[in-house]
Amino acid sequence: MSHSPLLEFADPPAEMVDAVQGAFSSARTFVKKYDPTLVVSFAPDHYNGFFYDLMPPFCIGYEAMGVGDYSTTEGPLSVPTERAEELAPSGGAGDRSSAAAGPGEGRTL
Repeated sequence: MSHSPLLEFADPPAEMVDAVQGAFSSARTFVKKYDPTLVVSFAPDHYNGFFYDLMPPFCIGYEAMGVGDYSTTEGPLSVPTERAEELAPSGGAGDRSSAAAGPGEGRTL
């Protein structure tokens, strides 16, 4: 589920808050019931640690760190590195380049 920096700072009508929280709850319930063994996230390109001059057209995350902004998780995130490597398209002899901004920001393809 994506986040909005305005979620905690805006004061929308109660029925809108209830609708958004209900959607979050439905998504959580669906995922728990489905009980996936692997989640592949196709997500926006606004991750902390990527600067536009280093942003590739796409990336496959081998490792990830949450920065804890806007009430999100801070610290290492669970990423099955070996599985990510298997899912990555073959672009040579396993050649990877790092476009991360700093230590712990992860490896990218």
